[in-house]
Amino acid sequence: MRRPIVLAILATGALGLVIGANLLGAGGGVALGWAAAAGAFLMLMLRGPGLRAMGILLVLLGLGAGVLAVLTGGTGWFLLAPAALLVLGGGAAARWGPGWPTRTGSGPRDAPRDQWKQFDAGEDPTSGDTDVVPDDDPR
Repeated sequence: MRRPIVLAILATGALGLVIGANLLGAGGGVALGWAAAAGAFLMLMLRGPGLRAMGILLVLLGLGAGVLAVLTGGTGWFLLAPAALLVLGGGAAARWGPGWPTRTGSGPRDAPRDQWKQFDAGEDPTSGDTDVVPDDDPR
């Protein structure tokens, strides 16, 4: 499963849990939802084993939200759908997350290093020209 799809499932489940629990007055569900949202968005920065660990934690949060939905009873059953999304998305992240592609190549990250080299050479990296600093430089 692809990373954007899994993240969309997790974000939908987490925010659905926050909204649903808030409407039902289940404070524990709101806390679980915000923790799941934080974990889902943290996955944007993780890779490899970190994704697997966060996926497992999100599965556990989803299971906890499911237990809360069952224990709340009455209208608490509406919390089962977001909890199931958390379990599904967390399981997918734990299974396929370590294989997701990571950013490769240097790209624009090398630009600041080049600017420092220009500073060291006495050039102004903000101008289009590469003129050397005048001879009256106090260095």
